[in-house]
Amino acid sequence: MAYNETITIINYAKDLDIEYNIKLFLLLLTFIYSVGAWWLAYKWETDRYYGIIIKNYLLKIPFGVILFFYPLLSIMLFRTLSWEVFYGFMIAFYTYAIIVLFISAKLGIFEFAADMFGIRSKTKKIDINT
Repeated sequence: MAYNETITIINYAKDLDIEYNIKLFLLLLTFIYSVGAWWLAYKWETDRYYGIIIKNYLLKIPFGVILFFYPLLSIMLFRTLSWEVFYGFMIAFYTYAIIVLFISAKLGIFEFAADMFGIRSKTKKIDINT
């Protein structure tokens, strides 16, 4: 009887170790992906409307929020969240990303068609001097 309980305890400890490694890998991957997307958003110069939508709504805003809350995410990820819940957050983010890409693709198609007819749209910046 004691032998089976010892095996159970060893298996539980090994499962916790594997779960810790999965959480650490996901946390590191999230950080690298966020820093890369944040860097790309500030290096990408575009004057197309669909490019601006992708840059702002897909690269700047979500990854800025992730990097801002990264310390809290790391504490909560290691303490209370299971890696399945973290996958749920990833599914929600990728659903948001697909919706933004569909909207920008639709805008890009109309912008490309307008370019074929010679209509060139330009983005304007409003400067307010006070």
